[in-house]
Amino acid sequence: MYNQEVLKIKCPNCGAVLTVKKVPNIESKNVPCPICKQKSPFVNFQIVNLGGAEKTHVPGDGGANGRVWSNGPVSGEKTRLPDEGLAIGTLVMKSTGQRFCLKPGLNIVGRNAQSTSATVRINTGESKRMSREHLVINVERKPGQGFVHSVKLYKQQVNDTYINNERLTFGDIVVLRNGDLIRLPDVDLVFSIENGEETQH
Repeated sequence: MYNQEVLKIKCPNCGAVLTVKKVPNIESKNVPCPICKQKSPFVNFQIVNLGGAEKTHVPGDGGANGRVWSNGPVSGEKTRLPDEGLAIGTLVMKSTGQRFCLKPGLNIVGRNAQSTSATVRINTGESKRMSREHLVINVERKPGQGFVHSVKLYKQQVNDTYINNERLTFGDIVVLRNGDLIRLPDVDLVFSIENGEETQH
């Protein structure tokens, strides 16, 4: 359950609709837009009716960590504001503990096969429910934020994939946080930042 009231606001620069927690003195704060990357005073944002906000919610944690998702102005993409991560994350297979190290730039996650461009190749045995190229995790260094890990589907036609309890659809972009569960067909991966104590919240 939400412990605080949430507001749905429209970016004055690009028109993206963001869902933010109503915190004390929010009217005096600057709000960064994850779509156009511009910071604007809260008072410049237009408040939108919460009636259609069923897709703008936090998956899995009920809003306790104050994560923010937004619906993009055209494609309906969803984005979470990043933590200020100082390390590159890894993917840990929940069932076996096998670790996959991510690298700066594009990391393509997919099923291990003879013909694949995946850089993170996961053995799924005889099952072919996971695509050979299933997800893309972009690891990008941003000034003042450290490494930001954003994930999206590689292509439109893939079997159901979830970040925690939120289904990922083609066009969604989600910024990963330490401990997020990536639920692929046949395999669950935990996103982990090794020196999580250095990750600012």
